[in-house]
Amino acid sequence: MPFIAGMSPATFISPEMPEATPRLFSTAPDCYCGARMSRRRTNRNDNGNKNRWRYECRDRSCKKIVFDDWEGVRDENPLCDCEEFTRGQMKRDGVFVFRCARNECYFREELQDD
Repeated sequence: MPFIAGMSPATFISPEMPEATPRLFSTAPDCYCGARMSRRRTNRNDNGNKNRWRYECRDRSCKKIVFDDWEGVRDENPLCDCEEFTRGQMKRDGVFVFRCARNECYFREELQDD
């Protein structure tokens, strides 16, 4: 995907999530591995995720998480493989990627600078 004019990775990231944010899921999603996911609140501020609600896989060997908010979800984002909306996010290694926001497919696309 080409770089979106006028947008930078900073457009998608908040320094800290507010206490109350709209939820993305009405019920707990299933993980790729088939296990149910549990809703938890992030307490640390690594990468600006403090106070974000997330679902994490109950299977401790899986370690998959998906955030339960609309952070990084934009109309301009590409659609994922399951034709759902994607979430833009900065990975720990500094690479900006789009992923399926609802955790329904393995879609992953890096933001490329032109």
